[in-house]
Amino acid sequence: MQERSYACAAHPRLRVHPSVEADRLKSAFLSAPTRPADALRHVRAIAGILLARWAQPGAAADGTVPTVPLFMLRGGLMLWQPWLDAFGPGPMGVLVPYRTAHEADPVMVYGSVPDALGARYALLDVALASGRTALTACRTLADRVGPRAARIDVIVPFVADRGRDLLLEHVPGAHIHCIWHDERVAEDGRMVGPGFDIGEFALGNPGTSLRWAAGQES
Repeated sequence: MQERSYACAAHPRLRVHPSVEADRLKSAFLSAPTRPADALRHVRAIAGILLARWAQPGAAADGTVPTVPLFMLRGGLMLWQPWLDAFGPGPMGVLVPYRTAHEADPVMVYGSVPDALGARYALLDVALASGRTALTACRTLADRVGPRAARIDVIVPFVADRGRDLLLEHVPGAHIHCIWHDERVAEDGRMVGPGFDIGEFALGNPGTSLRWAAGQES
């Protein structure tokens, strides 16, 4: 994975928030491949750093416009507590993607999105790898809420080059906020480096789970 974070001006809708402390936490996170509790603690701390940077005046968040966070399950669960710590309680939503195999294109099998007039949306997840899930989420939001999804702040600590480029190309209203912007993706679409399923770790599971949706099982 990307060894350290650094500023990048490669695209006007990509905002990188480098952090030496986040780099240290990332190293600790990757050294705990069989300990979900440790990984959760490190990733939540990383998310807290990113959200604090995002909330700074002029950085990304606009204090005059309410923002509704939408957590992408399962990995996005790791960012729920950091968001609550940073911004307190308020309208929040979830999106649940499903795919029959990792290489398949995902579909959104469930969504709960607050109908908050005048608000814009922030899509939160741990990693943006191939970008297909985030792309599906953004398109689903556009279909469901219309013009209010014209701008979507995608807040993701770990961003791979492939997913970054896909989202910026196909979603004109997407603004990506991250700490690491140049991770790598393997041929199967998984991010190179972690060696474990981040979604499982978000639920405290060191292995895999039985999963099903819309009458399908995997």
